[in-house]
This record gives sequence, C-alpha cells and structure tokens, in this order.
Amino acid sequence: MAAAQEKLKIAEETAEEGKAFLKTAQALERGGEVARSDVIKAELQMLDRERQVQVSELALLNARLDLAVLLFPDFNDRFEAQDDLHATIPIPSLDEVQRQAANNNPDLRGALAAVREAGHEVAAARAAYLPPLTLDYFYGIDAARFAVNSVADGQSFQTWVLPSKAR
Repeated sequence: MAAAQEKLKIAEETAEEGKAFLKTAQALERGGEVARSDVIKAELQMLDRERQVQVSELALLNARLDLAVLLFPDFNDRFEAQDDLHATIPIPSLDEVQRQAANNNPDLRGALAAVREAGHEVAAARAAYLPPLTLDYFYGIDAARFAVNSVADGQSFQTWVLPSKAR
C-alpha cells in the first residue's frame, strides 16, 4: 500500500509536468514557433499521464482493500497506513557490529580466537630473540647458618640461623 501511495504521488507530479508542458507548447504554437503536431503530441502525453494517475489511484484503492481484508475480521476501510519505507535507520558503529558478530556467530568467534592465539605466538617468537634474564635472590645463602659477621681471633659475633622454609 505504501508503494502504491508513492506511485500515485509520482504519477500526480508527472501529470502536473505534462499540463505545464502542454501550456508551453500551446503558447509556442500561438507565437508560431512550433507546429500543431507538437501541441497534439503534448496533449496526448498529458492525457497518458492523467490515465497513469487514474491507474495509480485504482492500484492504491485495490491495495487498501486487500490490506483491509487481511487485517480486519469484518470489512473496515477506516484506517491509515504510515509510510516508513524511506525512514532512516540508525546504522550501528563498526565496533558494535563486530562485537555482535563475535557474540552471535560461532564461526567468527572461533576465527577471532585463532587470530588472538596467533598474536600470542608471534609475541612469544619475538620474545625468543631477547636474551634471558634471571634473578636469583637466594644466591649465597645456601649455608645452614647465615652470619653478618664471622668469628675472628677467637671472638664470636652474632649469627642468625635461617629457618628451613626460607631457603
């Protein structure tokens, strides 16, 4: 029905253009600038466009009746239809589309996981080029006793015994 309304609107616009063209052709014929055959041709075109308006009105009426029969249990043609065929629909952002696709498509979710895995493998391969760096923070404390000072000249200094868990 909305398409039929759009066709009727376009047919009415072309009928108005046809009437304007006929007036222009008649004015040019009176001025002697065009032949009578051009005016007759303009009249035929205008009549054809008016016929197209009538056909469009009939198509709209048929569409309206078909819709009324489909929608209502008893015949009722007192309704209005909203033409939203040309309404602008907000387009989601690319990030939103990608997020929805990753959540709703298992194939895409698997592909994205494979890409993340490959990224981690690349990072590991790059890290293999770096020299190893280790830190041994218990170096030199392998003895059962750890002393800050040692026994010298028969004098003993204080020593600390480390518990076994700290080793």
